[in-house]
Amino acid sequence: MVAVRKPIIIALIAALPIELVNFFVFAFPIDVGLPQEAGPFAQLMSAQWAILHLPGLWLSYRLDLYAHSLAIPALLLSGYIDTALFVFLGICLYRAIRRLVRRNSAASA
Repeated sequence: MVAVRKPIIIALIAALPIELVNFFVFAFPIDVGLPQEAGPFAQLMSAQWAILHLPGLWLSYRLDLYAHSLAIPALLLSGYIDTALFVFLGICLYRAIRRLVRRNSAASA
């Protein structure tokens, strides 16, 4: 249980600054889209922003019917949860690969 708790805490802490930068720097205007002359980096960042915040976009559409002021926190929270999950999966994948390499190197030696 302790082996799983530490990556979760690390993921929750690391996801906060990642999501803040992602939300405030790489957000794009959803209502009008990107201009035609936008470069590939801008298109890639806007696509990943939309994918990470898709649950929040759906939720903000639902909240727009009742409480418009909750749309931005819903987007931020959904992006934070998705970012924390991706960081946690990245940590677990890194640990699994490291364990596999260690096991194979010990078996071949």
